[in-house]
Amino acid sequence: MKKILLPVIVVAVCSCAFFMACKQSTQPGSGNTYYPTFLTINYLNGNVYAAADSGTYVTTNNGGNWTAVNNGLPNTSLEAFGMVGNTVVAGLRTGGVYVTTNTGATWTAFNTGLGANPVTGFATIGNNLFAATTGGVYVTTSTNGTMTSWTAVSNGLGDMIVRALIANNGNLYAGTADSGVYISTNNGASWKLVTDGVFAPDVSLHGLAANGTAIFALFNYVPYRSTNNGSSWQDISYGLPNNGDIAGSITVSGNDVIVGMDGSGLYFSSDNGNNWTAMNNGYTALYTYSLTAGNGNIFVGTGSGIFLSTNNGTTWTAVNNGL
Repeated sequence: MKKILLPVIVVAVCSCAFFMACKQSTQPGSGNTYYPTFLTINYLNGNVYAAADSGTYVTTNNGGNWTAVNNGLPNTSLEAFGMVGNTVVAGLRTGGVYVTTNTGATWTAFNTGLGANPVTGFATIGNNLFAATTGGVYVTTSTNGTMTSWTAVSNGLGDMIVRALIANNGNLYAGTADSGVYISTNNGASWKLVTDGVFAPDVSLHGLAANGTAIFALFNYVPYRSTNNGSSWQDISYGLPNNGDIAGSITVSGNDVIVGMDGSGLYFSSDNGNNWTAMNNGYTALYTYSLTAGNGNIFVGTGSGIFLSTNNGTTWTAVNNGL
């Protein structure tokens, strides 16, 4: 797989991701069914939350039908979902966090101490909920459903534009816009760069996932793996399409690592990226923007609605009822 992308490709992808101007593969009035573009989708406590340019939706029956849940939300796109206790949180691309305790029936702003930076992701360790923003990492603690004000926990972050955040085995990993990946072993009190010297300067990160002791990252849209908390990284793109398509999303389902290739569909690895297999039977989307998995189900947010697999990617079905 190519490690260096032409600037025009990077610009096109970024403009799609943040402004959604070119995300719709089937346009209204084309004679075909139109579905919105889903950039964010998360499996949380048995329910799936999805955000599109047309609003926010939830399914409580594994995609059987979707319900719009926008009461209390501003008229803007969501970037990420998370959960602490029984509270679901949503981060806005324009800045701010909203919370719901009733499966999205109503949302309330929760921004004390957070600032106005766009929110790009969430991670949870115990009762602590961490938010990744373009101004660093913040934390709130939930006690019996009551959440404290947000507190900045960015000491040691050399790049404050955090694009992805995950928790694994008690550690936090923050993927940044230009500096690579940082690790915190103390709930965000301090951070250490773990990609220093591994990549050339200005490496750009576009996704993080974890499977046991293995950490996966999309550096410059290429998948890498670390099995020693980020001390070293291995390119695991061999076996993925080498035609200029990029790896734009990544997640883990059970023992499988899944990568969404823009233009080439979905690829699965059951050995942490040593080998890849295309799994696209029934999957007709051109662009894959978000992946989530839970309870044996895999949901994919695309430029033409949402797809579901209940058999580990063997077959896919469009699940767009209510969208």
